[in-house]
Amino acid sequence: MAKLIARQSEALANYCIEKANITDIKKIAEIKYGAYFFISALYKLPLMYIPAIIFGVFGEVIISSLVFSVLRFFAGGVHAKTHTGCALAGNFVMGYLPILTAIGINKLGLQPCVIEQIKLIICTISIALISAYAPADLESKPIYSTKRKQIFKVISAIAVLIAYGISLLVNSYYGVLIMVAVILEVLSITPLAYKIFKNKYGNTNKTIAGEG
Repeated sequence: MAKLIARQSEALANYCIEKANITDIKKIAEIKYGAYFFISALYKLPLMYIPAIIFGVFGEVIISSLVFSVLRFFAGGVHAKTHTGCALAGNFVMGYLPILTAIGINKLGLQPCVIEQIKLIICTISIALISAYAPADLESKPIYSTKRKQIFKVISAIAVLIAYGISLLVNSYYGVLIMVAVILEVLSITPLAYKIFKNKYGNTNKTIAGEG
């Protein structure tokens, strides 16, 4: 599967590069990364959404995966070493772990004020980690542009605030679901996550990762 995705994404990237007549090495690398992400998603998404339909949690999975994915686009984070690991572990963390956590907290019967405090704490921690580590790139996909890094950091923080704002407007179950998706993504940009998944930072946060 991994080889198939690599071949298809390489073909798509080369087609785009040739059509646009791109020669800049950095832009070529970005296009190849985007093509791989796109082709990979075509294979991974059915593994996430078909079970969601079967178990009647399609709406929740859409919400949690959307929040996770949007924030991940700007904040970055770790990747599993294999496509299978990414498809299984990634889909579980992005789509189903937020649901299970929201269900668990909902069953505890916590007071609304306690749930609001939990969401505020998650928001505060997320902003702090984004300020320290976002955007978190990879050794194979470094971010060189200082301006782009600054923009992505700001957008990541804004995305967290928007998610928090939405969580205040919906019921406690969906509010917790949204904020758990946020914190799971944000935790993936930390040095501990990179160490656990044996990833290395690229051009961003090298000193944080102890590489420079």
